[in-house]
Amino acid sequence: FLLAFAQLSEILREKNGAGGVDRIRSFYTIPRNTLDVLVLGSSHAYYGFQPGVLWDEYGISSHVMGSNKQSVEVSYYMLKEALQYQKPKVVLFETYLVGSGVPFVHEGSMRQAVDSLRMGKNKLELIDALLPNLSWKDKVSYYVPFLLYHGRWSRLSDYDFEKQYFLHGANMDGGLKEMVNQGVDFEPADMPERSRTYLDKMISLCRENGIAFAAFATPFNTLGDTYNYRQAVNQGLQQYFGEQEIPFFFFQKDYVDLFDFSADFRDETHVNYYGQKKITQVIGAYLHGEMGLSDNRSDPSYGAWVRDGELYQAKLAGTELEKAENG
Repeated sequence: FLLAFAQLSEILREKNGAGGVDRIRSFYTIPRNTLDVLVLGSSHAYYGFQPGVLWDEYGISSHVMGSNKQSVEVSYYMLKEALQYQKPKVVLFETYLVGSGVPFVHEGSMRQAVDSLRMGKNKLELIDALLPNLSWKDKVSYYVPFLLYHGRWSRLSDYDFEKQYFLHGANMDGGLKEMVNQGVDFEPADMPERSRTYLDKMISLCRENGIAFAAFATPFNTLGDTYNYRQAVNQGLQQYFGEQEIPFFFFQKDYVDLFDFSADFRDETHVNYYGQKKITQVIGAYLHGEMGLSDNRSDPSYGAWVRDGELYQAKLAGTELEKAENG
């Protein structure tokens, strides 16, 4: 009964990423201690970074353990969870939600992260930290997601059954929206205190475990005060990371000539596959050249990554995105 219940619960659970990606749950399928780079963050992480490109060009393994509107606080608990199973050489943190300063943006984003985690100490700590005022009775559905999703059987889709874990948490999106670069000429803004607290915790946890920390900010082009504020926070983050000698890839400021704003975006907020590939190539070159991460494609212990790389290439060849491989 328990096995059947667990399987049914897994099928009915709202997945963290359509198309069988399931960004967080698929993390648990990675062979122990074969993950080189752990990527954390919001939708900008899984739209902005492509593990398939990093493996194909540098033989470096990576996984995007991201979720929609993932706060800094949630990223910290994702890191704690990940370190129970992997010892990455680098943690790569995406910064878009640093300016929010809230434990979570809305219940839907919280559920995307929490429901995908295995039951354990970190999941319980995350729930208690982010929902301190919720009664035990109201927390039960976070512990047992089946109680929330048991009626979802009528809305099941193919992606509830197919597993494209070889994408390692990233999207492959060829959508196109022409954009205009607004620039980043803003006075630096301080990040909210709560964000700084948990960012400091992430950095400290990495240092305690001998893991390098790096960060990146993907380009975006939302309008009005949201754009101005988030870019001002990124300006402040550049100073914050600089003081700690932490690499920070501020793409809209330091790599703006890399992007074609008429072809590299899927919407106002996210890059598409073409922009994603450019971002990954820049970071990959740094990881390989400056940080000394090695090419593991000939290492027998990385056999699962070789297979995933082949599946990634097969998927790419079956889409219109393959033209990106030729520039």
